[in-house]
Amino acid sequence: MSDPDDQKLQRILDLSESSNSILRSIKRAMWLGRVMHVLYWLVIIGVSIGAFWYLKPYINQIEQLYSGLKSGVNSTNSFNSDSLSSIFNNLGR
Repeated sequence: MSDPDDQKLQRILDLSESSNSILRSIKRAMWLGRVMHVLYWLVIIGVSIGAFWYLKPYINQIEQLYSGLKSGVNSTNSFNSDSLSSIFNNLGR
C-alpha cells in the first residue's frame, strides 16, 4: 500500500478506537444510571415500609378512637325524637 492509504487506515483506526472508548463510557454510564435508579426506588419503598411499621401503633390508636367516636355518634342518632320530646316535656314541669 502506498503512504496515503496507510495514513487513511491509521486515521480510521484512531477514530474507531476513539468511538469505541466513547461507546464504552456511554454503556457504563447507562448501567450505573440503571443501578442508581433501582437503588433510589428501593430506598423510597424501604423508607415507606419502615415509616408504616414505626407508625402502626399510632395508626391503630387513631382507628380505635375513630371507631369509638363512630359508635358514640350512632348511639346518639338512635336517640329518637320521641324520647327527646319527652325530656323537654319533663323539663317543663
